[in-house]
Amino acid sequence: MQKLLLEFQNLDDMRIVKKDFEKELPFEVIASLNSRETNRALSNKSIQLIIMQTKEFRQPEADRISELRKLGYSYPLLIIQDHMTLLAERTSMEEEKVVFLDKPFSLKTLRGMTRKLLTARNISKQQFKRYSTNQRVAIETFISGENVETKMFNLSKGGAYFEIPKKPGIGVGELLRLRFKLDQVEKEHQIHGRIVWTTPKGHSAGGFGIGVKFIKNEDIYRHLLQNV
Repeated sequence: MQKLLLEFQNLDDMRIVKKDFEKELPFEVIASLNSRETNRALSNKSIQLIIMQTKEFRQPEADRISELRKLGYSYPLLIIQDHMTLLAERTSMEEEKVVFLDKPFSLKTLRGMTRKLLTARNISKQQFKRYSTNQRVAIETFISGENVETKMFNLSKGGAYFEIPKKPGIGVGELLRLRFKLDQVEKEHQIHGRIVWTTPKGHSAGGFGIGVKFIKNEDIYRHLLQNV
C-alpha cells in the first residue's frame, strides 16, 4: 500500500484531513506535527507523498524541501498555503515534483490532487531562467474551448505566468493553447501548456493568477487521453 505523510502546523486541520483521507482514499496516512517527526518517519517507512501545511512559502520552506531531498526523499510534495508567493511561483515552475494548493479549497479537491500525485509517473525536474514581461496572450482550452485574452507577466523556457480579471472556468491540470506575439521580434508564437497552479489574487496586477508549464506539441494528445 502506498503511504502519504501529512506535516501540518494546525492539529485540527490535520485531524480533519487525516479522517477524510482514511475514509475516502486507499492509502496509508501518517501524521506529523514537525520536521523531526517527518524525518523519523522517512527513516522507517517508504513514503510516496508528503503534504505540508504552511502560511506562506518562504525561504525556510524552500530550505526544508532541499533538506528532504538530501535525506533521499525523491517523491512529490504537495504544499498547502494561504496564498501564492513569488518564491512559491518560481518553485512550482522549476521543480516538477512540488505542487502548491492555495486556500480556500475543498477536501474533494485535495483528495483529487493527492490521488493524481500518487498515481502519476515520476518526471525529472528541470530548471529554467524566468523573465519578467508584459505581453498580451490569447488562451484557448482544449476541453471546453473557452477563449480568454489577457496579459502574461512571466515567461521562461519551461512555463509562463499570467493573470485574468476574474476566475475562469478552468483549473489545475487543464490543457491550453497559448498564442502571443513577442514585441522584440514581431512574430506570433503558439505553444501548448498545462495549468500547474492558480491563485485568486495574483501579485502582478491583482487578477486571478495562473501558472502554466509548457508541454511538447507531440505530447498534447497523450495528456488529453490521461484526462479522459
